[in-house]
Amino acid sequence: MAPWSGEVAPAVNGLAVVAGAGVGALGLRGLSDAAREAVLQAVALAVVAIGLDMVLAGRGPDPLLLVASMVLGGATGHLLALEERMERGAERLRERVGGGGGFVQGLVLATLIFCVGPMAVVGALDSGLRGQGGLLFAKSLLDGVTALFLASSFGWGVVVAAVPVWLYEGGIALGASALASVLSAPVVDGMTRPGGLLVVGIGLNVLLGTRLRVANMLPALVYGALLAGIKARYGLPL
Repeated sequence: MAPWSGEVAPAVNGLAVVAGAGVGALGLRGLSDAAREAVLQAVALAVVAIGLDMVLAGRGPDPLLLVASMVLGGATGHLLALEERMERGAERLRERVGGGGGFVQGLVLATLIFCVGPMAVVGALDSGLRGQGGLLFAKSLLDGVTALFLASSFGWGVVVAAVPVWLYEGGIALGASALASVLSAPVVDGMTRPGGLLVVGIGLNVLLGTRLRVANMLPALVYGALLAGIKARYGLPL
């Protein structure tokens, strides 16, 4: 592996999302309304499956920790009005880039799928600590293909998700020495499971027309990581 691969790997991952999502978003122009609806439903079902896989990965979820992180996260997001703030900000951004409906959903969904999970964290740590970008390069290929299909249904919001992907992985890579001990396997696991539930929530919103305020629940990722870290360190019954 080239010595510079670890430095460019997060940027490559972001560019892969842009490339895949750009092709998917532009492909919408040639689809009829019926075909677009069929693709949307198929993608939404796949999104629910991805979310459930994140929740149930490995040994099943710790119910108390998962419930606590979701409740605390939802309450915090409601108090901070995260959903409303994100919608206003995304709407301004959508007007500039010309995105259609589903912009906010696409942005939140893609960011969760691409950033929340062991592959993003471990790959970024590996690129920062050892200068090895192999894992993130492999993730880039997967993310590019996933972004193509997501953007075919959710549009340009998936393209914009490349920015948080690059910042997230780049930040972990830059601070790898300090973060390696903090982002342990239990902490990543504690963050991944509520992230999976949020992905499921977006899929249900699309499939069933529910109005789950997924963006308000984003702090659950932080609480999940914190509670999992406390449990691992002190052996508390969470």
